Parts: sequence; C-alpha cells; structure tokens
Amino acid sequence: MLTHVCTDNIALEADSKITERHQTTIPASIREALHLSGGDRIHYKLLSTGDVLISRHSDGSEDPVMASFLNFLAQDITNHPQTIQPLDISRGFELVEGMDINLDDDITDNE
Repeated sequence: MLTHVCTDNIALEADSKITERHQTTIPASIREALHLSGGDRIHYKLLSTGDVLISRHSDGSEDPVMASFLNFLAQDITNHPQTIQPLDISRGFELVEGMDINLDDDITDNE
C-alpha cells in the first residue's frame, strides 16, 4: 500500500469548499487542466495517507472483452468455489519451460 505521496510532480494545486449538501465545485484551473466540462465524470482515489487523487474518468480505457471475461471468471469462482485449485510452482515452471524472456524488455501493444 502506498504510504508516501511524492510532491515533486505537483503541477497545480487548488482548494474548494464543501457545501452543507456535501458538494463542491471543481476549481476552474483544475477543470481546465483535466479538460472537464458539464456531464463529465471524475474518479477519486483515497490514499492511505488521507490524500485524495482526482482524475478524469475514462470509460474508453476498459476493454469490453476483457471486462466480460473477468466478470465470467468472478461469477464462476463465486458459483463454483470448489473448482479453484492452487497452481503448484513446479507446474508453473513446466508452463514456461523453453520460453525465452527478458524481464527488462519493453512490452509493446503487439504482444
């Protein structure tokens, strides 16, 4: 878990006030930096330090095929937990035997 937030990369800071209805207005400087407009979504991450990271929410970054597959796996694990079996380390070595890999190589989109 992240326990330290590096402040060296801060490009912009701003403050806003929470209303009685627990709402806030995103400061104009932040809206402009994130290219936000009415109806856009934002994403919050609460760090273990109590800091909050706010970013532009991106719907297009999720691969629908991968999301469907992961949902299928989650449902299968929930419905049939008895079929889950640990992967023995020796079996793991068998699966990658003969593969030539360099952990320092960059991974491209074609791989």
